[in-house]
Amino acid sequence: MKEYDIIVIGAGMSGLASASEIYKSNKNIMVLEARDRIGGRLSSERLPDGVLFERGGELIHGTKNPMYTLVNELGIEIRELKKPKTDLSIVESMQLLFVGVLLRFGLNPKPRTDESVSDYVNRLPFLPKPLKEAFDHASKDFETLDKVSALMIEDMMRQQVLTGEMYGDRDFVFKDGYITLLSHLAEELPIAFNHQVHKITWQDEHVIIETNQGSFSANKVIITLPIPILKKMNFEPALPEEKQVALSGHVSGDIIKLVIPVQKKAFKTQQEEGGIEDATVVPLWWRRNSPQDKPDDRQILVGWITGPYARHYLSQSPDDALNLALDELSEVVDIELINRDDVIVQNWMEDEFSAGTYCYIKPGFGLSIVDHLAKSLDNKLFFAGTATSSAKSRGTAHGAYESGLRVAQEVLA
Repeated sequence: MKEYDIIVIGAGMSGLASASEIYKSNKNIMVLEARDRIGGRLSSERLPDGVLFERGGELIHGTKNPMYTLVNELGIEIRELKKPKTDLSIVESMQLLFVGVLLRFGLNPKPRTDESVSDYVNRLPFLPKPLKEAFDHASKDFETLDKVSALMIEDMMRQQVLTGEMYGDRDFVFKDGYITLLSHLAEELPIAFNHQVHKITWQDEHVIIETNQGSFSANKVIITLPIPILKKMNFEPALPEEKQVALSGHVSGDIIKLVIPVQKKAFKTQQEEGGIEDATVVPLWWRRNSPQDKPDDRQILVGWITGPYARHYLSQSPDDALNLALDELSEVVDIELINRDDVIVQNWMEDEFSAGTYCYIKPGFGLSIVDHLAKSLDNKLFFAGTATSSAKSRGTAHGAYESGLRVAQEVLA
């Protein structure tokens, strides 16, 4: 059995962030990764003609976070997105809704633990038209808002107000993809790919990790698994009740991402993002520029399909679903110029090693479950990932990065 001081399970953003920090301390460390690549739900690829696309996360949200600082220190090239001057983005809609309520009512009544966003909005004594429109618009990007805790969203927005930067105010994309940052973090790290962990035994002095390619032993283990995978992990002994409650209080949203290569000249709008009125499967879209940005170059059109839209998409046959999606996107682009064989359908719910995307707190669970989820156990098991990050950073890549830095400090303390 191979023995290490520290083992990190998962080579996504949080795992690489923690491992790269620990590696500097000359600890005997190993990263176990189930996939054959780094990044987790961050996955940069290129088409044969060089056009970049991201299967997963794309953005750096804002400038007041350590990941933005690191990117600039490393000289990694990023580009700030242009914002449409009329349509609200989904993030801006949720901000308008909750910050508007906060300013207008002093958040009185305050959301109850058992309330969803929908329940809370319906309980408000009066909702001005702009806030009502913001609520309707935000429903397109979040999981069905009767499944998401109002306390979680309110806490997220409150913390962003206190830091003086609302996510969505300034968004950035990587010129050469998220892989440029991920590769820097992974540089020189020992990573064992294609190692799927199926049991973690932590009752003795050392933690034993059983994988499809043998067993490993470590004094301390950092676990960065996505919530749906962590829920199914076999622990011996079982995790404490408060940890299990914290896991059960989180739900992973349903998201499908359509990646559609299309010539720049096929676009019917100059906007970089927008919504589709009366959509049934593709409520949101955005576009990404090709490296040279010439008229005949291809760009990437992304169709963003979430929550009930995603479930409706999956209820159709693959051909019918794609036809329906392209028909809705025809108000944005000339679909006759799209080669359907080039369209990439990224369904993160069916991804073996993710089984979902963003995690939300369900109604009925208090905010303390985030602390319980992040809490280490017996100075042996440590937990990182975006679901363990601070309220203002939940659901972001920089939240995952921050959680990796946090847990590295805990392990080395």
